[in-house]
Amino acid sequence: MLSAQVQDFTDVDQVRSVTPVRDFFVARGGSFHLRMVEVGLHRLHLKCTTETLPRSALIELDHQVGIGFSASNNLPMKHQGMDMVANEVSMLAPGGSLWHATTGPGSWYTMILPTNDFVQLATTLAGRDIMPSTPSLRTKVAPESLARLQALYASAVHVAESTPEAIANADAAHGLEASLAQAMIQCVACGDMRLDTASRRRHAIILKRLGQLEEASRGHPLHLIEVCQALRVSQRSLHQICQEHFGVGPKRYLLLRRLRLAHRELETASHGKTTVTEVAMKYGFWELGRFAVAYRQTFGESPSITLAR
Repeated sequence: MLSAQVQDFTDVDQVRSVTPVRDFFVARGGSFHLRMVEVGLHRLHLKCTTETLPRSALIELDHQVGIGFSASNNLPMKHQGMDMVANEVSMLAPGGSLWHATTGPGSWYTMILPTNDFVQLATTLAGRDIMPSTPSLRTKVAPESLARLQALYASAVHVAESTPEAIANADAAHGLEASLAQAMIQCVACGDMRLDTASRRRHAIILKRLGQLEEASRGHPLHLIEVCQALRVSQRSLHQICQEHFGVGPKRYLLLRRLRLAHRELETASHGKTTVTEVAMKYGFWELGRFAVAYRQTFGESPSITLAR
C-alpha cells in the first residue's frame, strides 16, 4: 500500500509500540526526540530515523529481510556490539534478531521487504541467491554504491516530508522502488559479508532474555544479583555484554530502568493522591536526595515538577 507519514516521539515506550523494535534503551540523560519518516511502496518499506540521544534497540523481523545503514556515514553505529566502519551495511534475515546501537545523534535508514520479494529481486538483478546464511551480518560495500543508495533514499525521504501525496502516484512509486531495489541489491550482492560470531549471537540472546525479564518485572525494581541468577550469567560477563551493546554497565542499566519507571509513574499519577516519596521507594530509591539528583540529571527536571505537571 502506497503511503508516506512523519511521526515525532518524545517517549521511549511510544517507539516500542509502533516499530519492530522489541527493546529500546537510552543510555544517557537529556531531551529525547526521535523523528521517523516512513514510505510504503509496492514491496519496499522505507524508514528514516533521526535521533537526538545514543540508544540501543533490539530489532526482530519474522517473514521479512531488513537492510540498515547510516544516512551520511558520520553516525557512529554498532551491530551486535561491534563498531560499524564506513561503508558498512547491516542485514537482518527473516526470523533473526539484531542489537543495533547508535553512539551519537544522527540519522539512519532502514529498508524492509518480504522474503519472497528479496529472493526474487536478488535472482533477477544479481543472478543468484544472496540471502544471509546467519540471522544477521555486516556487509562492506563499495563507497560509490552506498553513496548512490543514500542519495536515492534521501530523495524519497524529502518527497515524503515535502509532498507526501506524490507517493500515491503508482507510476512514480514504481520508478522510485525500482531504482532503490537495484541500488540495494548492488550493495549487498557485491559487498564483503562479515558473519556474526557464535559469541556475538550468544550475547544477543542474553540481552534479549534481559529485555524479557525487564518486561515481566515492570512493576518492581530488578537488582543485579537477581538478574545474573535469572540469566545464568556471571556479573563479569554481563558487565562486558552490557558495555558492548549499551555503552554502560549493568548497574547503570538497571538504575536508568528504575528511573524511567519512576518517571512514567510520576507523569501519569494524580497530583494529591501520589507523592514523590511513594514512587521513589516503590522503585527502590531509599535515599530521596540521591534520587532527586539522578532524576534531574536524566530528565532535566525535579520529580516534584513532573508530578505537578
